[in-house]
Amino acid sequence: MKRNEVDKSLTWNLSDLFKTEEDYKKALKEIVEKTDELVKIYEGKLDCYCTINSCLEDLKPIYELIDLTGNYAALDYETDLGGKEQFERIVNYENTIAPVYAKLSFVETEILANDKRIIEKAMKENSENRRFLEKLLDRKDHTLSKEVEGTLSALAGSFETPFRVYNQSKMQDLSFEDVEVNGVKTPMTYNIFEGCFEVDSNTEFRREAFKKFYKTLAKYENTFASAYYSNVQQDKAMSKVRKYDSVFDYLLSSQEVTMDMYNRQCDVIMEKLAPHIRKYARLLKRVNKLDKMTFSDMKMPLDSEFQKVYSIDECKNMVIDGLSVLGNDYKAYLERAFDNRYIDYVDNEGKASGAFCASPYKVHPYVLLTWSGNMSDILTIAHELGHGGHFSLCHQNQNILNVDCSTYFVEAPSTTNELIMAHYLLEKAKTDRERRWILSEIISKTYYHNFVTHFLEAYYQREVYKIIDKGGAVDAETLNTLFKETMEKFFGEDV
Repeated sequence: MKRNEVDKSLTWNLSDLFKTEEDYKKALKEIVEKTDELVKIYEGKLDCYCTINSCLEDLKPIYELIDLTGNYAALDYETDLGGKEQFERIVNYENTIAPVYAKLSFVETEILANDKRIIEKAMKENSENRRFLEKLLDRKDHTLSKEVEGTLSALAGSFETPFRVYNQSKMQDLSFEDVEVNGVKTPMTYNIFEGCFEVDSNTEFRREAFKKFYKTLAKYENTFASAYYSNVQQDKAMSKVRKYDSVFDYLLSSQEVTMDMYNRQCDVIMEKLAPHIRKYARLLKRVNKLDKMTFSDMKMPLDSEFQKVYSIDECKNMVIDGLSVLGNDYKAYLERAFDNRYIDYVDNEGKASGAFCASPYKVHPYVLLTWSGNMSDILTIAHELGHGGHFSLCHQNQNILNVDCSTYFVEAPSTTNELIMAHYLLEKAKTDRERRWILSEIISKTYYHNFVTHFLEAYYQREVYKIIDKGGAVDAETLNTLFKETMEKFFGEDV
């Protein structure tokens, strides 16, 4: 269906960000006005610890409004990538905010122009600004002149173009053939494939859907490869401009992750995780009596006759009950999430694929997924609400300059939620067969998605960036080869 045709009770409520479109536009105007006022008061004057702290206090409400308006524009766009109104709003937002960031770039460059002792004095005088200033000092050697930083900030919106090309191609231009098995035709979309068809228990149907899905993707592989290459080339160019030793150092710096940590994660998947998922692949093949084990079979159920379909109300009760061990405050947060439309469940034309949680500052989290009713969806909601709970607590205790955390940590609260749910479900299991089914769901969802899919992407991406870092180029053929080699190394002869 079109976005305007779906049941609104199954969509998230963006009016919690801004009651009306006029309120949103008013906030955008306020950002511009407050920015001009801050520039007028502080530019050229950040040479004293007291002025630095005063400037940061005036900067915080601007950043809060940027966060809220940005989420308002982006979240609506993510649910309808083909919507004219949504596209025009997100583009207008970027065109408004880019010059704002350009004007505000003086704050960081002027602070870093000071002697380190002045910055440390500012930290001592206002502990709330310490974290921001510490992170700023870490970037001192890679911060450019005021003019260059202003130019880069003004271009920030255009840096998002490769990802937008990818998203719009995927969710607007792709059109899949029906899946036909035994004379029965079934329509397919991107989200239906990911949510239903690739986990279907019927092997003939699942493999046929897989074939049709990737046949369509292959038609666009050069567009996707070109967009991806543009993105990694941008990263390489920025690493040079900012004088990092490599593109890896540049990308990991903002994530507060060291090269050792990064390489360890990528290498551990091959050394430690591969044997376990290979064993699971062999089990899937044996139990389901498959002629051979293919990649299209990796997400099939272990026990196809024991699959359950859940309602959203059942999901709500299970998640709240399962995660109630985290305390009454957390339980109340979960109840609000289900009762007050924090979650967007529906599948509509142009909706982004996958799942994510956005956490606008001091409002509440917004969770996106496409609901199919399987156990994977329940674990996904628990996962995404884990992100939301984490950042809700951050927002209660940290100012807008301090709410971000290291990428190395950010998936911990969400994955922990999945594991808590897993233990809860195992405790509730009444038979050995149900217990085995739950264990298989944990492996095929929590383990496979979080510790296989994303780490394999990371391992593959590292190979791409090695080429880019040496000044090389990648096209669709190269990317296909690198990814196939990654998969073969990980799955061996078992898939």
